[in-house]
Amino acid sequence: MLWSGTADSAVDLLPPGGFAGAVTGMSGDQQVFIGFEGGVTRATLWRGTADSAVDLHPLTGFLRTTAEDTNGRQQVGYGQGPATGGAEHALLWNGTNVPLDLHAFLPSGATSSFARGIDEHGNVAATLPSASPPGPSCGSTSRSPPQARPSC
Repeated sequence: MLWSGTADSAVDLLPPGGFAGAVTGMSGDQQVFIGFEGGVTRATLWRGTADSAVDLHPLTGFLRTTAEDTNGRQQVGYGQGPATGGAEHALLWNGTNVPLDLHAFLPSGATSSFARGIDEHGNVAATLPSASPPGPSCGSTSRSPPQARPSC
């Protein structure tokens, strides 16, 4: 559900016959969602209505994806499947089901990563399990490739 100040403003973001889940982040007119459909966790993006739903889950290579946050332009989260060698990888979306695997920009030896937040400048906050090598846990997506920004 999405509210805009009053109980009467409630909008059910799930389409008819839709799956279960929870909104995990929002900014501007965007809401990101962890959805569960047919036993699969799927990252989803909305723009205020059920009809605006965009399935961010890639067509191939991922068994599950989770959207954690949006800055109103980009979405971040993580996913796991054959494309990631079975490990969880931090992902960045630009409103489509083609994510950028942010894990590729981490030091070698990192076992898994989880993108948790993104700010208005494209800085991504992520967590690395303790089994991963020490290193920065946030970076910027405004440059290509993302560079570590320990000050964020």
